[in-house]
Amino acid sequence: MHGFNSPFKAEVYFVNTKQFTDLKWGTSNPVMMRDSDFGMVRLRAFGIYSFRVADPRALIKEIAGTNAHFVTEDIEGQLKRTLVSGFSDALAESKIAALDLASNYDELGKFTRGKLAEDFNSFGLELTKFVIENVSLPAEVEAAMDKRTSMGVIGDVGRYAQFQAADAMRDAAQNTGGGGAATGAGLGAGFAIGNAMAGAMTGAMNQSKSEAGSGSEGGAKIKCAKCGAATLANAKYCNDCGAKMESAPQTVTCAKCNAQVSAGSKFCNECGTKVE
Repeated sequence: MHGFNSPFKAEVYFVNTKQFTDLKWGTSNPVMMRDSDFGMVRLRAFGIYSFRVADPRALIKEIAGTNAHFVTEDIEGQLKRTLVSGFSDALAESKIAALDLASNYDELGKFTRGKLAEDFNSFGLELTKFVIENVSLPAEVEAAMDKRTSMGVIGDVGRYAQFQAADAMRDAAQNTGGGGAATGAGLGAGFAIGNAMAGAMTGAMNQSKSEAGSGSEGGAKIKCAKCGAATLANAKYCNDCGAKMESAPQTVTCAKCNAQVSAGSKFCNECGTKVE
């Protein structure tokens, strides 16, 4: 009766309910947080996520509307911003130290997915996977960490300096080419390296002497009359300034009154007892 043009029309929408995988997310700006090791730090993070349509009616009503061709790119920007906001909040709430984040990626990802579930459900979607691939520190902080790690690998800085000085002298000895100004420059460099090597060797010898002195029992020490350095009583010359040491007078103890009497005396100066 309407000429095959019915006034009662209906539109049919088909919704794909499969999982949409390998969608990428990342922080456009660093996330500020307070860390127990570094204080205030800025962290960047990125990863992937997957979602599926859980409620087609809610998706069409809230997001798609009457759009005849609605694809993931139409909502991907909104989802990324929602993910970054939820991740930043979850990262701050977790209070995980920056150096321990790598061992807690899975736990932090599950925690973030739980926080974002309600936001995705309001769009008729379900966040099925949230993966954190990497959380990185600023380049300056990473460079400082590399230096700290290098110092830990080097160990004893004094011995490392001696090793470098020895290598420099070896390289200078092998460099026999050049003349004129180059020779003068080589001599200057040689003198500088020699002084550095001498200083390193002196430090090593002093360290060896101090270790040997602390390890041995030694004996009584007296002060040098010239420089005041402590020197063994039986030493003929001072270890520091080379001045001749004056031997202390030898004494003996009186058997009766315990007074100190000069060696060679026949009688005690205090009680008159004969000294043996």
